[in-house]
Amino acid sequence: MTQVKDNINSPTGKHLTYEERIKIEAFKEQGYSNRAILRMLNRAPQTINNDIKQGTVRTIKQRQIHVRLRSIQLFS
Repeated sequence: MTQVKDNINSPTGKHLTYEERIKIEAFKEQGYSNRAILRMLNRAPQTINNDIKQGTVRTIKQRQIHVRLRSIQLFS
């Protein structure tokens, strides 16, 4: 059987790569919407929502909370 489509580099998998997560974090910090980011990365709309909800992609709000918690721990 002949392989018709080369899907090794195709982003049709269920999981984001580490590089994609880094790009998503950077785009979120610049103010891009989830759908705009996924159009750039050629991914399904729910993909970024799932990863942010699961905590694999840190949003600005999550980073601010982390910084506050660290500063509280340092001064306690």
